[in-house]
Amino acid sequence: MHREIALQAALTDSERPVTQLHLGGGTPTFLSDEQLEALLNEAASHFTFAPEAQREFSIEIDPRAVRSNTIALLGDLGFNRISFGVQDFNPKVQEAVNRVQSIEQTRAVIDAARQANYRSVSVDLIYGLPFQNTENFARTLDTVIDLAPERLAIYNYATYRNG
Repeated sequence: MHREIALQAALTDSERPVTQLHLGGGTPTFLSDEQLEALLNEAASHFTFAPEAQREFSIEIDPRAVRSNTIALLGDLGFNRISFGVQDFNPKVQEAVNRVQSIEQTRAVIDAARQANYRSVSVDLIYGLPFQNTENFARTLDTVIDLAPERLAIYNYATYRNG
């Protein structure tokens, strides 16, 4: 990734400030805190980051793959928007997609983001997963509403029919 950053920087006007940055498309927190910090430092050494008040730096997080200090560290690195992959809170659906996480685990990382003063907390859900139905997805939506994220992203996985 460091090499790719350098290659892209060579194609970009170095005076143009970076106002938006998104780290995602997977789960960046599978990287260690040290690797995440090195990645942002590498980007900052090749690009001019806009002042913090003018930035929109976002990151996708898997609540199951985050260490206790990672949320605060990412805030210190300049991230001010954070998105948590939830998919669904129904245990049967979670097991089917190998994405088991509790409501409490999710609430803890959302609370950590709020304590670290992120501007925006988002929750990502997916519909069309195995064993989902209207009733249990409505319960997931009610739970997410109780968590009160600023944003909610809902993606279609696939058409799936139970039986």
